Amino acid sequence: MKFLKKNQNNQTYTYTQEQNLRRLSSESLDDVLREFGSTVHGLTAEEAAVRLEEQGPNIVKTKKQHTIVSRIIEALVNPFNIILLIIAVVTYITDVVISDVKDYATTLIILLMVFLSSVVAFIQSRNSDKAAEGLKKMVANKTDVIRNGKIVE
Repeated sequence: MKFLKKNQNNQTYTYTQEQNLRRLSSESLDDVLREFGSTVHGLTAEEAAVRLEEQGPNIVKTKKQHTIVSRIIEALVNPFNIILLIIAVVTYITDVVISDVKDYATTLIILLMVFLSSVVAFIQSRNSDKAAEGLKKMVANKTDVIRNGKIVE
């Protein structure tokens, strides 16, 4: 099993890691312990300190929070709005540019639809981020380990 070294940029879950987990789940306890260089009594505090220094902390990384600007752009740039904007451009050309009678109403209504769609998408994105944050607070990211033969958090 290959561990990531501290300060390595590629610290993401990969298909190879999934294959290793599947393989290890079907092996005996002794084989798994040998693979990880451990025993049923766990690691000593010294061994744990060495591994911490070599491999870095075992931290669950979370996705960065969306900024307001990125949320607005995300809300504006979606397939529905792009289609509406294309329709608005065609309508503007046919109803304003090449028409004898200038009619801005349809173009403005379509642009209003783009605006309202973006507002709804922005609000939904913000609400889903808040809900996800609430769920994260409910999940404990701590586990018990064996150090020097004793269970510690």
